[in-house]
Amino acid sequence: MDKLKKIADNLRIDSLKSTTIAGSGHPTSCLSCAEIMSCLFFKEIRENDEFILSKGHAAPILWASYAEAGLIPKKELNNLRKITSNLEGHPTPNMPLVKVATGSLGQGLSAGIGMALGKKIKQEKGRVYVLLGDGECAEGSIWEAASIASYYSLENLCAIIDVNKYGQTQQTMYAYHLEKYEKIFKAFGWNTILINGHKIKEILNAFKQAKKSKKPTAIIAKTTKGKGVSFLENKKTMHGKPLNKKELKKALKEIKYTNIKITSKIKKNKKNKETYKFTNYTTNKYKKGELISTREAFGKGLVRLGEKNKQAIVLDGDVKNSTKTEYFFEKFPENSIECFIAEQNMTGIAIGLSAQGFTPYVATFAAFLTRAHDFIRMAVYSKANIKFIGSHAGISIGQDGPSQMGLEDIAMFLSIPDSIILYPCDAVSTEKLLREMAKHKGISYLRTTRNKTPVL
Repeated sequence: MDKLKKIADNLRIDSLKSTTIAGSGHPTSCLSCAEIMSCLFFKEIRENDEFILSKGHAAPILWASYAEAGLIPKKELNNLRKITSNLEGHPTPNMPLVKVATGSLGQGLSAGIGMALGKKIKQEKGRVYVLLGDGECAEGSIWEAASIASYYSLENLCAIIDVNKYGQTQQTMYAYHLEKYEKIFKAFGWNTILINGHKIKEILNAFKQAKKSKKPTAIIAKTTKGKGVSFLENKKTMHGKPLNKKELKKALKEIKYTNIKITSKIKKNKKNKETYKFTNYTTNKYKKGELISTREAFGKGLVRLGEKNKQAIVLDGDVKNSTKTEYFFEKFPENSIECFIAEQNMTGIAIGLSAQGFTPYVATFAAFLTRAHDFIRMAVYSKANIKFIGSHAGISIGQDGPSQMGLEDIAMFLSIPDSIILYPCDAVSTEKLLREMAKHKGISYLRTTRNKTPVL
């Protein structure tokens, strides 16, 4: 335990130094979670476990942890935030040890659910740890995620909430009322554990207890923002402000660096790899002039795709009888995930599944995908391989009114770098474009309609 405490201080020192050299960053957000990171990286996490830093602005302490574990050279920390370095201000898979991009707050837990589900589908051992900030718990997507995690009984998922009381400009919504976080997570069906986030023994015991639960676990850790440096502790004006050289020198007098040899269980070359390769298949046959909607053809084609491609996972937002993913759900229930009416979370889950080597197919009404725009945007930076399908596109659904019409979806996907947009005119083109989309690596979008159209 003494070693872990010393490592925590080493992580603090490296976080302070690297942000001062960079001239930007969020050192106080790193200092609050130093003991948590020390316990995770140097005691808890095993090779087959996953970690997501949902509070992505604390990236300097993630890089410091990698350096402390010998996964990157210590001197590389001096290149934090430089355009020539993979040590970005917020984590992305440009650093091979990172599986998903974070920094747009409220997204890490959804991705963690995708990873946890992926491990269950593959019947693979291992746990998924997600470190969240208390400020991001104001995001609705967190609670979309919390709800579905308990629905699917993800006992292999552990969320740690760093409750340091402060956001960017003021106290967070619940400040140090840890019992409020506890009540909410319990209401969503989670196992909850309250701890002092700076006491090594309590942190390790919480991880031990989490493994015994049959539910997802939320470890709610009371911490101090700026912990370890007296003139930074609980200073709400210091968020996102690196120390100048004089302040750094003063801070380092309060924290002792210790040269420690300790082994992390995390391996160096855990790059994202697809578990399976695409296998070609034959599409369904249609007669010229036959009336069939493109959404119907998509549903039939998806089954054909799934017969040969076991990496295909279909996610739907409780509209599968409209998007026609119901055919896939009936044929391949083990590769089907109902995400209910929570499009942000559905996209985040897809990001996590992609990081586990699957190819997710995310389907809902075209209009409703716009709600997930920020998640789709971040999926690009996660190097995710996701296929989006938006049904009921355009004005042809008429009587349902403008709320159901997909009118902005093309513009939205045009704003996504390197994305591909496909808009078939009939059943034949739908199935063939679906097949081509399956071959494409990256973000792609297939637009379907409700009305029947003739086969050309």
